[in-house]
Amino acid sequence: ISNLGIGDSIHLRDLKLPEKWRITEDLEEVIVSIVAPKKLEEIEVVEEEEEVKEPEVVKEEEKKEEEEKEEEE
Repeated sequence: ISNLGIGDSIHLRDLKLPEKWRITEDLEEVIVSIVAPKKLEEIEVVEEEEEVKEPEVVKEEEKKEEEEKEEEE
């Protein structure tokens, strides 16, 4: 089906089956139909920032020192 375009269809009559097989349904029956998408969506490319900001990690000692300085003031 990769060679079909929008609006093309494949019917039962288009199938190539072995001779010992027989189609008992209506040969005009559509089994594949290619239709246009209902909504075309654009995919937004997000560029990565040059420098990734990481959260600041405050060590336990630094935190205690800051608290002591605040208490002294």
